[in-house]
Amino acid sequence: MRIHDIKVTTAADPLITTAGAKTHLRVTNSNEDGYIDGLVLAATKWCENYAQRQFLAASYTARFSRFAASSAEPVYLPLGQLTSITSIKYSSVGGTALDTTWSGSLYQVATYAEPGYVLPVDGESWPDVENGQVEGAEIIWVCGWPEITDIPEDILHAVKLAMSFLYENRSVSLNSVSGQAAQLELPVGCKALLDMYSLRELV
Repeated sequence: MRIHDIKVTTAADPLITTAGAKTHLRVTNSNEDGYIDGLVLAATKWCENYAQRQFLAASYTARFSRFAASSAEPVYLPLGQLTSITSIKYSSVGGTALDTTWSGSLYQVATYAEPGYVLPVDGESWPDVENGQVEGAEIIWVCGWPEITDIPEDILHAVKLAMSFLYENRSVSLNSVSGQAAQLELPVGCKALLDMYSLRELV
């Protein structure tokens, strides 16, 4: 079972400081500091979306109608580098919404696998969830490298390249034939650097 619909619970800090971004862009004044900070966030998300991976540790929440059908079927958690499970909750049969926290002693977490996953311990099954609830189960987890210094340099350089591209291309050019906005694509150099860490084929 794979989870796709997720939301950020606690976002990660910026990968590149204002000073570091300005050094890479060779900007010496402070007139565009706020704009550059925004580009760092946009470039990071652009690269993360391409690689389908969370770079710096962040917390995510997913809600879904039920757990896996079989106790032998894992629940896979997307975005790579699974660090830990914060909590697993569910709506017990006859109970109220997300009224029960599943004990950590009843499940095991595979943090080394990509993507990581959760599976009941031997002899246990996934909890039964109240029927008819579209958000009857919830998992909150942390994924991504713990510190910026843990992130591979290839990824950090890809983000810098994407940031430079956005800085130098402040508006999307129009297609001279159709007059429609051209699709903004990640530069080839960024893709080459990120492909080594991409989880797109596993999504």
